[in-house]
Amino acid sequence: MRSPWIWKGLRPIFEKLPAELQPQYEKFVTAYFSLATAHKAVCQKFGGGEMGSLRCDKSTAVDVLDKFAQNRLRLIDPHHQVSNGCPFH
Repeated sequence: MRSPWIWKGLRPIFEKLPAELQPQYEKFVTAYFSLATAHKAVCQKFGGGEMGSLRCDKSTAVDVLDKFAQNRLRLIDPHHQVSNGCPFH
């Protein structure tokens, strides 16, 4: 089981990231966007846009993935340096 604390622990680090790490940081955020987008696409292909997720039966699986991605985006890109808004919509 993955701990949500891992993600929450990243925010303070990314808020104070040294400027010399900016290129690597941008690659990290871009890689996360790519992973999240691919995950959502696979989920949609197999009916995730029509049915509930394993974690929440009140929303579609795609909606849950969007919410996860948006929450993680706030943690890994707290100053909106890379994303300039949500890339998932």
